[in-house]
Amino acid sequence: MFDGLEWCQTVADPTSALLFHFQQRDLLENQLVTGENQNYSETTLVHNLLFYASWISQLRGALASESLRNRIRDKFSPPIAAKIEAIIYGN
Repeated sequence: MFDGLEWCQTVADPTSALLFHFQQRDLLENQLVTGENQNYSETTLVHNLLFYASWISQLRGALASESLRNRIRDKFSPPIAAKIEAIIYGN
């Protein structure tokens, strides 16, 4: 999340939600902003902001529809999903 400066030193992959080094944005198959004529840093930061806005919107939707557990299981590997669920649901 937005804890510290890590979010602006990485680039978020919209498909997997994994974070990569800031300068690896060009390697992503799904880019939220094309920056051929723009400053690379600014384009990457806008890409990340669009990703996080979408991610938060998806989480809000999952919370509203009570499908957060399914969302967690869809996005994370089983061991990580189990840890997240234990934190959230106390299992």
